[in-house]
Amino acid sequence: MDWYYTTASDEQVGPVDESTIQGLINNGTISKVTPVWNEALPEWIDAGGSVLANLFPAVKAPPPRPKPSSATQPATQSADSFTRDDSLVYSANPPRSPHQAWLNIMAPGVAQIFFGKTKVGLICMGAAQALNALGNFHVQQYNETEAQLCGLLYLALLVASIVDAYMTGNRLSEGHPVGKKQVFPTRKPTLP
Repeated sequence: MDWYYTTASDEQVGPVDESTIQGLINNGTISKVTPVWNEALPEWIDAGGSVLANLFPAVKAPPPRPKPSSATQPATQSADSFTRDDSLVYSANPPRSPHQAWLNIMAPGVAQIFFGKTKVGLICMGAAQALNALGNFHVQQYNETEAQLCGLLYLALLVASIVDAYMTGNRLSEGHPVGKKQVFPTRKPTLP
């Protein structure tokens, strides 16, 4: 049976026999969406929807992609990497402000916990509670010198915790990670 087909520029070509059609399919001139017609069809249809569909090669699914091997790919860490070190605190989005260090006025260590340095914050809070309890004990014993010493140590702890929290907040707001156990962070986190 003779066939007619249209080119990409909408020119009608034909009649051609099925062996010629097979050659046109093989060289890519006719695709499954190329309009075709013969005398048995009431109107033009896509070649893929006609009996010519059997002449097109079967499309095989590609094989599954190989999984990347950690041995073949070097481990790189960049600033936008999703690989995170559990010993570091990373900047939040949006970043935390270094001015949140003033949360330590409520109790030394609150800002450290807020910034993610939980152990440092709990140690500060525990030390502050111990100094308060020891100071109250000395006040009850009428021992002013030791009570004043406990007060000064508490004040020093408060100032140190505010400075540490400010430095931590500053590093985090710049987008740099900070060690979870790092006190007074400067440029690079100290790893355990």
